[in-house]
Amino acid sequence: MSEHKITLTWKRGDTPFEYQKYSRDHTWKFEGGHEMQASAAPAYLGNPKLVDPEEAFVASLSSCQMLTFLAVAAKKKFVLDEYVDEAVGHMEKNAEGRLAITRVTLRPRLKFSGDKQPTPEEIEEMNHMLRPKSQSSRKRNRGLRGLRKKTQSGKQESRTGTKNSVPFRASILASLLSATSA
Repeated sequence: MSEHKITLTWKRGDTPFEYQKYSRDHTWKFEGGHEMQASAAPAYLGNPKLVDPEEAFVASLSSCQMLTFLAVAAKKKFVLDEYVDEAVGHMEKNAEGRLAITRVTLRPRLKFSGDKQPTPEEIEEMNHMLRPKSQSSRKRNRGLRGLRKKTQSGKQESRTGTKNSVPFRASILASLLSATSA
């Protein structure tokens, strides 16, 4: 299919390599050349001004969901003017008792324009196309529910995913995101 590569670079610098003292700041460099600074979450002595891996994980899931929804809406000839998602990752103890991002709740708000406006059923159908295909995944993922209201400008606004939790079972991901102090 495809590969997605990054280069992560961390350097100690002049600080002693002691748990309370070493810098958690590091750089992510992407294939296209973009670089960004990252750090640990502030709770793990990271820099609060930089993105942390848990935030990046939630952002990547939200972004993937949005890009797929945009493609589905465009193919159905709906004009989507705005997509805003206030996604939340839930860090809690997993089955092994370790801290991990165990679920992500997506709450996209959609604004459509144009003559062809989607009905709540059509929004639900588009969301259904984004759901996992396996029966066990469908049981775990409740999916998105479409709600519509008119905005002041007269455009249709839909709110989907009031409780769209996406569970993740990948043990490698859980171990990578688990806290090292217990």
